[in-house]
Amino acid sequence: MIRGILTSRSDYFRAMLEGPFKEALVPMTVESKIPLKETRVDEFKMIIEWLYTMNVKLLNDPKSPTLLVNLERLY
Repeated sequence: MIRGILTSRSDYFRAMLEGPFKEALVPMTVESKIPLKETRVDEFKMIIEWLYTMNVKLLNDPKSPTLLVNLERLY
C-alpha cells in the first residue's frame, strides 16, 4: 500500500508511520511489512477497501456488524 494513503486516511497508521514508532524510522519499500496483530483476513479486506475507496461494500455481509466492532476496537 502507499504510505500516503495509509497516513492520510487512518489515524492509527498515521501515528504508526509518522510517530515515534519503529515503523516510522525505516523507509517503506514494496517488501515492507506492518504488523496488524489480531486482524482476520476479512477484517483486513474491509480496512483496505475503506482506505482506498472510503466506502465498505461488505456492510451487506451478515458478519459485518461483528467485523465493524472488531475493527473499531483494533483501529
